[in-house]
Amino acid sequence: MASGTEQAYPIDDAMTRALDMHKAGRLGEAQALYQRVLQARPNHPEALHFLGLLAHQRGKSDVAVSMIRQAIAAGFGGALAYYNLAEAYRALGQTEEAIASYRQALKADPMDSYAHFGLADVHYEAGDFDQAIDQYERALALEPDHPEMLNNLGNALLEKGETAAALSRYERALEIDPNYTRAMANIADVRANEDRDGALPMLRRAADAADEAETLVQIGRIFQRL
Repeated sequence: MASGTEQAYPIDDAMTRALDMHKAGRLGEAQALYQRVLQARPNHPEALHFLGLLAHQRGKSDVAVSMIRQAIAAGFGGALAYYNLAEAYRALGQTEEAIASYRQALKADPMDSYAHFGLADVHYEAGDFDQAIDQYERALALEPDHPEMLNNLGNALLEKGETAAALSRYERALEIDPNYTRAMANIADVRANEDRDGALPMLRRAADAADEAETLVQIGRIFQRL
């Protein structure tokens, strides 16, 4: 009869290989290995968690919620588990559950900039711009040169009518990443309200570089206004 140590080693080895495949984008192979681990040890916390994350990446966020909650119940707690649970809830449009899970992630690790960022985005989507601004600023205190955080803070400030402050965040985001088309489009959008000629160069620059449907739609709407 094999000892506990001899039984544990193949599971540990399988998890290591599964995580390597997951990181490399070989999701089918990673899934098969996670499932093998769970066949051997049905409540393996790490396998449950990462199988849930994989489900979320494949657009099955309802499955992800179930798996990650099982992982937490089995002992895989901490910021990472709650952050991924929050992301799955957010994808399902379950705002209150997402907020609660982001806050659990931050309780486990107050220095998790992406948990602050995710929480800020959820508050923004819910129209709670004061809370969004607070969380974006907390995220940026930890990662001051993150273009997307700066851009999204600009969006929240703009919703509050703080146009100059919003524009400064968009411009800073573009300084950090000169190819960041969302910031280009947002700068053009703000300038279009005040100075048509001043908006056009940035708008053309954004149109030439944009490859995201949402940004292209925004650019089209700005051109219609000019």
